[in-house]
Amino acid sequence: MQANYIRSAITPRVKNKYDEKIIAYCKKVFDFSGNPEMDDTSVIINLNEESRRVHFDVLDDYLCTAPRFVFKGNPDFRQPIVYTIFTRTGNEGQTLYLTYDRNSGSEERLNHLYSVGWGGHVDKVDDQHDGQYNTLYRSALREIDEELNIVADPRHPLVRYHFNQVVREHFKSGIGKDGILLDNTNTVGREHVAYITVVNLDSWFKLMDEKKIEVSLEASDMDNLITVGWLTKEEVLSGDPENWTKIYLKNL
Repeated sequence: MQANYIRSAITPRVKNKYDEKIIAYCKKVFDFSGNPEMDDTSVIINLNEESRRVHFDVLDDYLCTAPRFVFKGNPDFRQPIVYTIFTRTGNEGQTLYLTYDRNSGSEERLNHLYSVGWGGHVDKVDDQHDGQYNTLYRSALREIDEELNIVADPRHPLVRYHFNQVVREHFKSGIGKDGILLDNTNTVGREHVAYITVVNLDSWFKLMDEKKIEVSLEASDMDNLITVGWLTKEEVLSGDPENWTKIYLKNL
């Protein structure tokens, strides 16, 4: 397939990622169970729609913005990640996960590990002072646009548009609709929180087939990501997955 990349406009990045201003939340806001910092454990918390709304409403009260290096190794804050998981149905009816590997990156502790979660830190520019749900929503769309290339043959101006429509439709059901992951089993986990949002792309691939457009999704080299491909749960787990991917898939 000819490499006809379909990209949207993205926000330019500063040269040193550790100088980027990002958002973090005081850990107290994640005290869902009365014991938020249980040592050496991980949990996926599933909140109903009303509970998620309340959670996002109070995040502004626990918000802190600073250069990334301020939060690295800081035990008092969690840096939010909208952890978007792309799925499709395989030929035998099995669920497939779009998987990548990090060749290198600013979070060196995750290098050379499989991941099914696409996304990154929430930048200060994502916060337009209209609530943290909207902030996380903008961050998720920006990160997906930065990390994913769509290769289309023939090239078509509406390919990315239809893809974004499917993504937005899933996000309408709620950022973190598939769980809020708190991981205290390692230093990376203790510094972050994952808002898991699963996006099934079956309808998009079906539409592309109907329009006779051959498409594939590839990791962008902007973040030194390497596309592994569409893998089953078992294939991902038999590789060397990062911890959040392992926790999510084993929890299914």
